[in-house]
Amino acid sequence: MGVVVFLLILLSFILYKCRSDAKQRYSSATEHSATSDEDELQSRHDYRDDMMSEEDQLMIPVDEDDTIVSLKQRIDISEVSVSNVRYIPIASVEKDFAIRDGLNPHNYVVGDTITFRDICTGFRDSISNELHKKSQVPTRQHVLYELCQRIEQESIGSEQILTVIVYVCFLVIRRRFDPKKKANVQMRDKDSAEFKNDLQAIVDWMWQTKMHEQTMTKEEFAQNLCVWLNEV
Repeated sequence: MGVVVFLLILLSFILYKCRSDAKQRYSSATEHSATSDEDELQSRHDYRDDMMSEEDQLMIPVDEDDTIVSLKQRIDISEVSVSNVRYIPIASVEKDFAIRDGLNPHNYVVGDTITFRDICTGFRDSISNELHKKSQVPTRQHVLYELCQRIEQESIGSEQILTVIVYVCFLVIRRRFDPKKKANVQMRDKDSAEFKNDLQAIVDWMWQTKMHEQTMTKEEFAQNLCVWLNEV
């Protein structure tokens, strides 16, 4: 009887010892795993910091609002370019006609669109760039300056650019596309909100990328506008 009791006590002790060792091994493994995960995360963070320049880190937005504002600014900047203003529709062809383009005639048919690029090309083709006798500046620059003189303000800002562009369009349509006043071309309504909204892309391109949001005198603007129209 005494031997049986002794064996039972010995068996209980062995089971208790096995359970204690198992718990200790599990706890040690868990702590080691947690420590390894923390070390790996810290290593990744340190690696990212090492690979990212100070300038790149400054570009990381601090919150959602900053992300939205930054994205809008990048979109606005990307949209303001010469490629986005070339094909803005300015007028439509109402009657078939032809104009001489170099040695060959250029035929226009009803329904064709006169774009801002056509206006810029027409300005260059219909007005020579010889020295103007009275002003002693290139004739194209002189013509643009005369258009600017119609504006009451002394300097040209974003609001005045739109008016000058409309003047240029009227001038080119009359001289290049409809010199005999046969109503070959009909310009869009200059007072319509839709037309003004389309022309605003041209204004933004000149105001932001060319003028850097700084007003110019009429002389400066006329001189620079000659170059900008050639770029289109």
